[in-house]
Amino acid sequence: MIKINLLTSRISSFGGAAQGITFDTSGGAEDRKDAIKKVVYMLMFSIMLMVYESYNLDDLQDQLRKLRAEDSSQKANIAILKKKAGRAPEMEKEVKKMEEKLEIVTGLSKKRLRELKALDFLQNLIPESVWLKSMKYDGENVFFAAEASNDEDMNFFVEGLDKSVQFEEVILIKAVEKKSKTGTIKVFEVESKLGVVD
Repeated sequence: MIKINLLTSRISSFGGAAQGITFDTSGGAEDRKDAIKKVVYMLMFSIMLMVYESYNLDDLQDQLRKLRAEDSSQKANIAILKKKAGRAPEMEKEVKKMEEKLEIVTGLSKKRLRELKALDFLQNLIPESVWLKSMKYDGENVFFAAEASNDEDMNFFVEGLDKSVQFEEVILIKAVEKKSKTGTIKVFEVESKLGVVD
């Protein structure tokens, strides 16, 4: 053990102060061993601290690498999503066009179905003594030119059209008698519109 003693000496005649330093080396081998142990412990603690920090540093660097990889992956996903988002207005236009086409096709299908139902009804309505000579359809109006053996059969046909849901606004335009080989027949024309059928 080393002891340091700072002693003040008497003031010299010149008015200055003198100090003295003494070292006490009377400790012995035991004190030196304790001092060496303490130094060794401090060195071991420092080395262990450095090893621990080195291990933690590797772990932290691995975590940092993983986070950077995730970050780059997320940036790539964001870029893809931005590209898709940029195409969103274009896709909306395509969807709108497809919806318009579907609406047109649906409208045409309904129109065709309405026409088919009208033809089917017409086939069942015409009595044996009425002959349909021609039928014209311009997309809205239907024109019939027909012949009947008598007024009753003609009226039955025209009233049947008028009462049906397949035809509306039925108008008898012309009805004249005409002589034929078998006798007198009724020649008539009818105008109508196709009805709206669900």
